[in-house]
Amino acid sequence: IFPIVTIKDPYHWMGSMCRKNYEAIWPHTQKNCPNLIKEHDNTINEVQVKYSKTDPSKIVKHESLVGLWNDYNRLYADASFPRLIVRYEDLVFHHDYVVSKVCECAGGSLRPAMKILKNNAKGIQQAHASANDLKSAIMRYGSIEKRGEGFSDRDLSFAESKISKELMDLFGYKIESNLIQ
Repeated sequence: IFPIVTIKDPYHWMGSMCRKNYEAIWPHTQKNCPNLIKEHDNTINEVQVKYSKTDPSKIVKHESLVGLWNDYNRLYADASFPRLIVRYEDLVFHHDYVVSKVCECAGGSLRPAMKILKNNAKGIQQAHASANDLKSAIMRYGSIEKRGEGFSDRDLSFAESKISKELMDLFGYKIESNLIQ
């Protein structure tokens, strides 16, 4: 098995988690998200992730949503087995080049005339109702304004202090202190 993992800019990833949190549980609302720290006492909002619907021992706790991003991506960055980590943003903006390199790395080659879907590849299922098509992904992930969307000043300050600088450097992401206007 040769895992190919996609990583996403943590600010955009937290915004994605606000739209679709999968099995991550933390106190937030659509209006108040990512809600990294509690407003009334400035304590950190812990995140729990359910990895099994039937086995309660498969719940993993993370310090915060930032902690989940750090912990998950650190597992792959530090893994002792061969793996390929691809930035989501590179897939969006340089899909032909990146996919051809992924194929090459895995011992294959890209078929001629890769087809780019115009609509959401996940279909219209309720679970993926907020997923992006290519055009909306380019508009969202190419926008500095969208990167900090939904973050309060407190969330942004907390994220800046807790995001792993090492992972940010390793994957070529920048910590932004001016995302909130």
